Amino acid sequence: MASVYVITENGIPYPNAYYTYAAAVRVVNEKHSEELNRQIEETPENKDAFLADMNPKESADGETLLFMEFQKDLNILIHKLPVVARGGTRRSNHSRSSRSSRSSRSRRNRRFA
Repeated sequence: MASVYVITENGIPYPNAYYTYAAAVRVVNEKHSEELNRQIEETPENKDAFLADMNPKESADGETLLFMEFQKDLNILIHKLPVVARGGTRRSNHSRSSRSSRSSRSRRNRRFA
């Protein structure tokens, strides 16, 4: 089944969905790279821990938390959502409305004829 990945930051969704988990993680890392780099410069001994937090393995339950040690008030989740395609065709409202207006016109014409 096809899936997309949606990112939420403190409950607010990012404007795009992503086809892969890696792409979603990359977008988060790019957005917060400046702060991450600053933290690594301040505490280089924690570099590996910071990078591990920024690149967690995808959770099996479809919801992965990106824990950012440098910002305690930041809650970033990557949600894996299934893409559901529904079959069949659908007529547009335009085709239905034009048909109904034609039938109502023909009824009016019959009344006055």
